[in-house]
Amino acid sequence: MGWFTTKEEDAQKLIADALKLIDKMNMEMRAMSALMHMHGNVVCDANKDDIITHFNNNVSYNEKYESIKHKLPLLESLDLQGKNVGLWNGENADVIKWEVTFFMTMQSLRQSLT
Repeated sequence: MGWFTTKEEDAQKLIADALKLIDKMNMEMRAMSALMHMHGNVVCDANKDDIITHFNNNVSYNEKYESIKHKLPLLESLDLQGKNVGLWNGENADVIKWEVTFFMTMQSLRQSLT
């Protein structure tokens, strides 16, 4: 018998899965950023289709991430929120700041794509 119960181990696995999804979303954001940098830091006809693909991937990853967050008990959810992660632009921040930055950037991209 270990130190952790099955529920705690399951919660830790969910946290690890959430952090993996954050990494995947960061990779998609880096790809979109690179595409925009090649065309004057804007969304244009030359890069729009590729950016839409990455954007849609991020929407899918974010839905999975939110689902994981809702499955976590309160204490483990707070543990996740306090984890330090990298942002796609190279900064380090806690998950709360990452979520806010991700949401604001995705909103801005959505407006640029329409």
